[in-house]
Amino acid sequence: MDNAIVLISYPENAFHNAKALRVFVCTDVSLTTEQILDAYVKRWSIELFFRQSKQKLAIDKYQIRSSQGIRRYWLIMSLVHLLCYTKTGELCPFENGYAYFQREIQKERITYIYQCGAKHYPLNTILDLVA
Repeated sequence: MDNAIVLISYPENAFHNAKALRVFVCTDVSLTTEQILDAYVKRWSIELFFRQSKQKLAIDKYQIRSSQGIRRYWLIMSLVHLLCYTKTGELCPFENGYAYFQREIQKERITYIYQCGAKHYPLNTILDLVA
C-alpha cells in the first residue's frame, strides 16, 4: 500500500500480551484515530458473522446462480447464525450455540440408527440411510 494508517492497540494493563494486541489498517489517511476505531467497532459484528459463517457454516462453499436463490440462502444462513446465538431461548456465544446444535444433531442421528436396529433393518439399509 502506498498510503495507509496502521494503528497498534493494546487494552489498558495488557501491554506485551500477544493475545490482546489489535492492529487496524486504514487506507483513508484523512480519518482521525478515533474515526478509524469507531468504524471498526461498527463493523466488528459483521466481520464476526462472516468468519463464523465461513468457518462453521461453510457459507463460502455453497454456489448459487439465481438472485432469488442467493436471497433465500442468505436468509437461511442468517437464521442459522441467529439460532446459534440464541440456542434455546437464552443468549449465548456463537460457539456454544453451534456446539449445542452439533450435539443435538448427533443425538438424533444415533437415535435414528438405534431405532432402525430395533426394527431389524439390515446393516446395509441403515448405512445407506445415514450416509
